Amino acid sequence: HRDPLSDKLNEPPHPSWLRHCCPNKAKSGKSVFPSSTRRGGAKRRGGAIQKIDFVERTTPALRATPPWPRRGKNFILRPTVSCQNHTSLRGTSLESKTNRWRRSFLHIFFEHGFVFIVLGLVLFFFCGSGIAQQRPLLTEDPDVIPAGTLTSEIGIEYLDHARFPFSGLGGNELSIVSGLHFGLGDRAEFQITGPLHRFLWVRENSSGKRNDWGDGALSTKIKIVGEKGARPIVSFRPTVVLPNSNDRKGIGTNTTQFFGSLLFGKHLQSVYVFGDAGLGILDDTLSARAQQDVLTYGVASVWTAGTRLKVLGEVNGRYNARAKPHPGGESLSQARLGFQVRAGGARWDVAGTAGLTRTDHKAGVVFGMTRDFRLWK
Repeated sequence: HRDPLSDKLNEPPHPSWLRHCCPNKAKSGKSVFPSSTRRGGAKRRGGAIQKIDFVERTTPALRATPPWPRRGKNFILRPTVSCQNHTSLRGTSLESKTNRWRRSFLHIFFEHGFVFIVLGLVLFFFCGSGIAQQRPLLTEDPDVIPAGTLTSEIGIEYLDHARFPFSGLGGNELSIVSGLHFGLGDRAEFQITGPLHRFLWVRENSSGKRNDWGDGALSTKIKIVGEKGARPIVSFRPTVVLPNSNDRKGIGTNTTQFFGSLLFGKHLQSVYVFGDAGLGILDDTLSARAQQDVLTYGVASVWTAGTRLKVLGEVNGRYNARAKPHPGGESLSQARLGFQVRAGGARWDVAGTAGLTRTDHKAGVVFGMTRDFRLWK
């Protein structure tokens, strides 16, 4: 049968539908499909539609004409004569739902993420020893990397029950994140950070799978004063977030954002405590020529448990003073707890994350690596 709106060939009606629209033919067991549906096979087989495997296309009628459209590679349409045994027409899945989900996940992963894995391997094999300790934390370290050093970061984040108020969607999100840090001098560092690509398995207000590019961020960290005696290290970090995402995908907001933060840090024997506080200016997603102002904050600590192991934890987020902020400007906060291990000339990190507000994700896991090499001396 054909869809009267799109005029496209769809799957034949379900037996339960036949019992309501064609009760006489359903009781008699005669086929209710038009002759065009049978593609001439009814005349050759005595006026009845037999069981036909549309995937194999073994009959002459099916070899002469295109098969019925099917949902996937392993979906088989099998029409029969009778409507009484409820087997008139149905799709038979050769795989379980779990296997189909795994197959679709691997398809998306290899189709979109292979280039990022190659990038990570290149950074791994051609970089020197690790210096930076930023990953897997979101709170920025006030110290700058040495001059002439390039720090490369790459990782994967999986968030359960992630929410996107701008589009109203929710689900499980997988992101490939990266970062490049350039040491420009004793007091300056330039950064390019952000998610490379984001994948969303929608579970709320819709269904299916979506993917989109992430919004990249450009930052410059300037060290104002160094740590000395009881004085902590103080730095300033302006950041601009570029609108690289597509708001039609429902994952990003596709808006420009600016942040300015003061960074503080102090070593207390084997524990390094640091944090940041600042102001964020976000484009309003609903009103033209309007903005939303937020306060940003973060408190983190790093405990050196050994020559190769460090334990890290933080609370990071932003606060919007509006009682009802527009979508995309809500207050956010999350906690992370993990560790770093130095192995193979790199720093490997694993951390768990939990959202602290209704807008944040429920839980998640972060995994990545950091390596550095010298550009000049």
